[in-house]
Amino acid sequence: MKDSLMFKLTILALLAVISIVPSCGKADSNSTSANNTLASDTSSGVTPAIAITSVNFKEPAPVRDHLNDEWVEITNKGTATQDMNGWTLSDASNHTYIFQDFILTPKASAKIHTGEGDNGATDLYWGRTSSVWNNGGDTATLKDGSGTEIARHKEGKLKTKAKKASKA
Repeated sequence: MKDSLMFKLTILALLAVISIVPSCGKADSNSTSANNTLASDTSSGVTPAIAITSVNFKEPAPVRDHLNDEWVEITNKGTATQDMNGWTLSDASNHTYIFQDFILTPKASAKIHTGEGDNGATDLYWGRTSSVWNNGGDTATLKDGSGTEIARHKEGKLKTKAKKASKA
């Protein structure tokens, strides 16, 4: 009976150690981005806070030569790394950029440029050959992979259809 109790206590102790060790461990320097996505698991109660922190909707003329001067900057203001694969950034006309293989670490920022270039940790490129953002005003909307709106930035005067006033 005593041996059975000792065995149960040993098993319980091992289970406790197994549940604690992963949260204390550090990824080694050879970890890949696929391994880093584990840190974005929000089941731990740590929610990333991704925000649109700056925009430049106006690029100098000629537009085709300066598409990368048109951008939206996002920042992870939270404490959790965010895997943004499948997230979207769109304008008021629903031109949509889809994030692929991109991870935003805590306190880091990245600019999404309209034109072409090589993606990196701080700069992503939409690959378009024409302007997306309206110089007179536009809305940038960031949604997560499930389509939930995470952030929105409106700037300038947005064109809307005026309704005719009805006469009573």
